[in-house]
Amino acid sequence: LPIYKMSSTNKPKTIKPINVLIEESTHAILPPKSELRYKEYYDHYLAFLKQQNMNVENTNDDILCAYFQHLSETYAASTLWTRFSAVKKMLLVNSLIPTVAKTVALLHSKSKQHTVNKAGIFDPENLFDYVKNSNCYVHEKLAILFMYFGGLRKIEATFLLIEHIEKRDDRLTIRIPATKTDVIFVNQVARVFDIIRDDDPELCSVLFYEQYIEPMYSA
Repeated sequence: LPIYKMSSTNKPKTIKPINVLIEESTHAILPPKSELRYKEYYDHYLAFLKQQNMNVENTNDDILCAYFQHLSETYAASTLWTRFSAVKKMLLVNSLIPTVAKTVALLHSKSKQHTVNKAGIFDPENLFDYVKNSNCYVHEKLAILFMYFGGLRKIEATFLLIEHIEKRDDRLTIRIPATKTDVIFVNQVARVFDIIRDDDPELCSVLFYEQYIEPMYSA
């Protein structure tokens, strides 16, 4: 028989069966956009337990520590935290609520040990050496020097046109168009910078422009 509750308007309101409410509350606990990924991480944990001849009911702080110690051989600390959050929440919705203080301490330890490998960057000496010795085209060398001396973002270099470059005496004046993500605003200038003539002919933007770029557009 359906269960009724009298509302303030005295109209009967059907209450959902308890198993339906439990199911809905379980889905409410898991982030909708992440539910599939949470289940994927949880299945990976279950597979680990199976390899150790254990059931999920055996889960405790020590077992979780062992699992995340195993993962730490492959994954960075940030990924360990993501997976820990998912596995812990999946254990919760399956009515398995182990204490996790030791596991949390382990992950904090991994976070402190983790060092981020920064991408390699050119220092000025490397960059100038590349411009001098590479086989790239002159306009590519010019783009590299413009980006270096003007502090250009990649998108700004992409939108740079010949009409944005003006040669004046011993220098080039470059007017950088205003940009917003990948949209260029016509006739707007974000900033202007000059590159003066360099004594080293292999690094001289003005010389590159005079010898190779200017003749192409003045013909």
